[in-house]
Amino acid sequence: MARNMLISHGRSISAADIRQMRDKITRELAKESEGYDIKLGFGGIEEIEFTVQYLQLVYCHKDKKLLVQGTIDAVKRLEISGILDNKDSDLLKSIYYFYRTLEGFLRLKGESILKREDHILKSSSDFMGYTSKDEFINDLEQKRISVDEISKRYVSDRKNG
Repeated sequence: MARNMLISHGRSISAADIRQMRDKITRELAKESEGYDIKLGFGGIEEIEFTVQYLQLVYCHKDKKLLVQGTIDAVKRLEISGILDNKDSDLLKSIYYFYRTLEGFLRLKGESILKREDHILKSSSDFMGYTSKDEFINDLEQKRISVDEISKRYVSDRKNG
């Protein structure tokens, strides 16, 4: 029943509503002032998930197989359906895996935020396989920008579905 409701009403979800919800979460819940909030912050996990879920809702009336749980499975199905192009799909999957790996490491260290000037930054950089903190931060910032750009491209007010 809920699935049928999603299929019949998914196209009525507006990109503006999604962006508004996402902006509110970033503004009110993200802890960007403390460091890099890879979950709720700019270009983070939630931005990937919002983008993917928006595309699932908008296009599920065309392809019911798009309605799956799990971000990676959803990205794969969006790519197979031609909604996400290969490059964006590959980028979202790799960044999502990167974020989830980093998030797990931070949790093990008792942290939820990657602080900018902290010993956790160095150990996170080492754990993630970087040769320096600067290389790690530059790559992290590029990943955040990439997610934001992809989100802006796909969560738009253009005619969907």
